[in-house]
Amino acid sequence: MTNINKIITELNSELKLLYPDYKGVYLFGSRLKNDTAEGSDLDLVFVFEGGVNSKLEEAIWEIVYNYDLKYDIVIDAKVYELKDIKYPATPFRERVRNKGRYYAV
Repeated sequence: MTNINKIITELNSELKLLYPDYKGVYLFGSRLKNDTAEGSDLDLVFVFEGGVNSKLEEAIWEIVYNYDLKYDIVIDAKVYELKDIKYPATPFRERVRNKGRYYAV
């Protein structure tokens, strides 16, 4: 089984070095609930203090892809600005905030 905490710790360290406004990541979904099947992905929401744009999203996805390869796991990465993960409230955002586990940097 893949060590999720190790992946998240490494990602947090790398992203904080590259992006000073990086705040942390939410883990949610089946891996958090230990309800995984073979091939289950790792659901992560990366949170930034500053603005998020397509250039930043693509850079994060590229970094995450390297972890996909390194750990032989599929990571479903979403990128949000801190204020946008809170408001406007949507079922997805509420599920991430209320049921997810937050790993701050």
